[in-house]
Amino acid sequence: MALGLLLMVIFGIWLAVAHAIYVTNFGYQEPTSLNAFVHKVLTTPEGHSLIIVGNVVGFLFAVLAFSLSVVSFPLLLDRNVGVTVAALTSVRAVLRNPMTMALWGLIVAGALVIGSLSFLLGLAIVMPVLGHATWHLYRRVVEPDLSPRPEYRPRPPKPRRYAADFPAALFPWAGVRAIESATMIHTQCHMADEKMNVTFDAAPWFSEADAESITRLAQQGWVQPLDRRCSPAPPRL
Repeated sequence: MALGLLLMVIFGIWLAVAHAIYVTNFGYQEPTSLNAFVHKVLTTPEGHSLIIVGNVVGFLFAVLAFSLSVVSFPLLLDRNVGVTVAALTSVRAVLRNPMTMALWGLIVAGALVIGSLSFLLGLAIVMPVLGHATWHLYRRVVEPDLSPRPEYRPRPPKPRRYAADFPAALFPWAGVRAIESATMIHTQCHMADEKMNVTFDAAPWFSEADAESITRLAQQGWVQPLDRRCSPAPPRL
């Protein structure tokens, strides 16, 4: 996404510079018709200057956009690298293979022109072919990464949700609290003279105690030392 935004910014600057070149040669006066504009461009010195300067500046912007993107897009798809690394790698690839990249740029431009002649319908065939060819060009230019690839781990399937669970699904923390409350064993302990009553969670004791201790305590009527009677209550939701 960042690379696409960068190319969009370059395109915007390109349009601004092209408008500045037009204003420098013809001023802010708009042409009255298409025929008048073509006649002014082809028959006047200002028009000749517009053609030469516009094509030179447009060529420089095209080279910049091509250098930044010819290898960076497939590199971002193939490896876990950032936009800066991908763009710099693409520029280095162009600098090390200028003739090959220039020929590839001409092929891309010619294919886009041919695809646009049929009211852009030919681009439906040209674009996939160029994308496939760009991938093979990337594999030829950039050395392969020999490091082991990260293992793909699919996400576990989500549990099915039913219409009856819809209100609770909006507040997932409420369900967690209900589960935690359901796993608690609420126990009431009181002294023999009934002057002190204490309610606490006895689940940790039951999880750590062995079966014999629990059975012995149950046989004693849930009575602990110091004459404190503890009666486990059923779990509460």
